[in-house]
Amino acid sequence: MGLEDVYAEAEKAVLSFNARPARFYEIVADGLSERFRYHEALPLYARTLEQNPKHWTAWRGQGMAAMNKGDDVLGKKSLATALDNDPLRNNLQTVNLLTLLDSYKNFERVESADGRWRLLVHKSEAAVMKDLYFEHLNASFNSMEKKYSFTPRLPLTIEAFNRHADFEVRTVGITGLPALGACFGQLITLDSPSARPPGSYNWASTLRHEMDHVFQIQISNGQVPRWLAEGLSVYEEKLTRPEWERHMEDQLFHHYHQDDIPPVKRFNEWFRDGSKVLFAYYLGNVMLEFIDKKLGGLSAVRQMLEMFGQKRTPEEVFRACLKIEPAEFDKRFRDYVAQERIKHLRMVPRISQDRIDELLDKAQAGEATRPELVELGMGYAQGGSRIDADTWLGIAGQKGAVDALGQEGAWYHYARALLARGNENLKAAERQALALKHIHIALGRGLEDFNTYLLLAQFAQQERNLDEMLRWLERAREAFPESPAPYQALYQLYQGMQQREQAVATAEAWMRVDESNLGVRMWLIDNVYRPGASWARMEDMSWQALCVSPLDPGVHRNRAFALRKLKRYDEAVRHYEFIRRLASGTPEEALAADVEALLDIAATWMQAGQAEKSKQALEEARKLDPDNPRIKTIEDELNPKEKEEDY
Repeated sequence: MGLEDVYAEAEKAVLSFNARPARFYEIVADGLSERFRYHEALPLYARTLEQNPKHWTAWRGQGMAAMNKGDDVLGKKSLATALDNDPLRNNLQTVNLLTLLDSYKNFERVESADGRWRLLVHKSEAAVMKDLYFEHLNASFNSMEKKYSFTPRLPLTIEAFNRHADFEVRTVGITGLPALGACFGQLITLDSPSARPPGSYNWASTLRHEMDHVFQIQISNGQVPRWLAEGLSVYEEKLTRPEWERHMEDQLFHHYHQDDIPPVKRFNEWFRDGSKVLFAYYLGNVMLEFIDKKLGGLSAVRQMLEMFGQKRTPEEVFRACLKIEPAEFDKRFRDYVAQERIKHLRMVPRISQDRIDELLDKAQAGEATRPELVELGMGYAQGGSRIDADTWLGIAGQKGAVDALGQEGAWYHYARALLARGNENLKAAERQALALKHIHIALGRGLEDFNTYLLLAQFAQQERNLDEMLRWLERAREAFPESPAPYQALYQLYQGMQQREQAVATAEAWMRVDESNLGVRMWLIDNVYRPGASWARMEDMSWQALCVSPLDPGVHRNRAFALRKLKRYDEAVRHYEFIRRLASGTPEEALAADVEALLDIAATWMQAGQAEKSKQALEEARKLDPDNPRIKTIEDELNPKEKEEDY
């Protein structure tokens, strides 16, 4: 807050009655640590220990601050001192961290030549990942430095763990953290590619997300509100690559219709609620999109970070940066959600508990209209309260809802279908038949609903009616085009029907909304782009695959091949070198893979017109496998014999 004079006065007062006030400096250091200001906290912990070397809690505080700044050497020394001398006040967290630090002997430490990065990566991954991390880190840093007009404190430490449990312990000291990465201002911790099954984790988007936090935390002195921090980082993901966008439009639809979008001043509370936190990340991203597109752009966000860092109130920040009051922001944001983010979705909204209570009061007072009785019955049916649902739907039906047209009739029969599906007094076939009867009536009354279309596709699949299945899957895709589910089912269906063109189009659309699927990306590369000589598409799709499975030699081989076709020879050679580093299996298999990659390098340099580099690669291959027939083939292409003149 710029109140250095107040701090100096307090310090002077304390020193007037205590010449060695260790606890005073520790309190201030702890406060700075809580705000990610470890670079300022550490000198105060050091001063604390100068005043009293036996102030054991300060040893632990210093250890945690050092760890969170990226200095695991000082961190380990300090935590060990705290544990040895004060075991009662040092819990499992300290023991876990020290145990993990002992395993760092299995990691490789790499520092960039420019002093920007300090990287910790497991030895099993280092040959490839250290280069890929630096590539992505530099790209992120350069982009964000321009975006924020800010250069963060250096060096930045990146620690990547090949076991998720190790990431959890390094980040919070215990296991049980449902996250992929974390940022402390000058330190990023994250799962490495090996920590998750291939096809389930995009390490590159996670790294980009955490890098954005570096800038936010440092600009705001650790005071950035959680909603703004996470919203900005998730928004950065989708601005970087469209396929990295998180798609929770269906949840946004339901939260909107349940009047459950929090006021911005209370939004931070959602990040402490385990039932809401994942959606909160997505909602924060939509909020940042709204600010970017409608309220001044990312330059306004940059100013917000700085003002929050000055401990300004939300009202002050919103007035100064967005020219709007928080309450007006909330209203306009709801309008933005309705008009630009969910308007295209075709779904039946969930009825909120507050709305159910309101309708119940009216119904019991005899004041509810017939459509309101239908809505009340549907709300109970959605929540699984069969008796209540049956009661109010029955009354609505007696009043004529069974024959009503439009939304009222559609919702009535939709709710009846929900009850039929859950009626355990009926046999499975009877439940399905009754549910289908009501669903088709509801559709005839105008029902449009993504989940109903998926259900009908499932019923059609059970009956082996592929045409009907296709019809309903297409309707589902139109109802919620950002959902991967219809694309996955359509892709499999088109494959089975031997409809290749449709399968390809569906696969490509699917990959635009699914950042981590490896198998379909490889199918497109191997069966569509390579045979079709679509080198630019092959290169981009293999880059996407690399963000999911960077330790797969096949991914590097595909990208290298496409890059060579695009005449980006230096990049192609780089990926062939990665293949060499990834060579594994029996000694014979590893040697064969190494030689093959060397010969690919020789062929690449030959095509680039770099004869000497090509010859060098050939000589290296010859030493490893002198009888390999490709060596002579490439040599013949390098040194074509002159044709004799025909007299």
